[in-house]
Amino acid sequence: MLRMSIQATTADSLVPSALSPYSKFKMALKSKEVQRQYPNLLERFLDFCKFEGLDVEQKAIKFFCFAKSKSQEEVEDLVIRFVLLHKDRIDKEEITSGSEFPYIFISCFIYQVFNILKKER
Repeated sequence: MLRMSIQATTADSLVPSALSPYSKFKMALKSKEVQRQYPNLLERFLDFCKFEGLDVEQKAIKFFCFAKSKSQEEVEDLVIRFVLLHKDRIDKEEITSGSEFPYIFISCFIYQVFNILKKER
């Protein structure tokens, strides 16, 4: 689901505003399998970071605002902590090493997408 807010510029006309960060994230996902898995992985990342919202889209907006207001190093540290959590889970044999790749990849992907969005504004 893509969300686009509508802003009334006059009483008679409606102009769509920019797509949400989550919508842009979803548009960047190419294959069907990635489209199926990555929104869930993104939500796990956002939950790990404790961004609150009624749905993943609201949480993504809060992450975007966080990323926009913080230094690159602070955002990188947050993403790295997420990766380290899953590396620790592998060491504790809670997940297999084959499970690590999606978490590392989604972490890098999240960072790249939101860094691009941050530069757009």
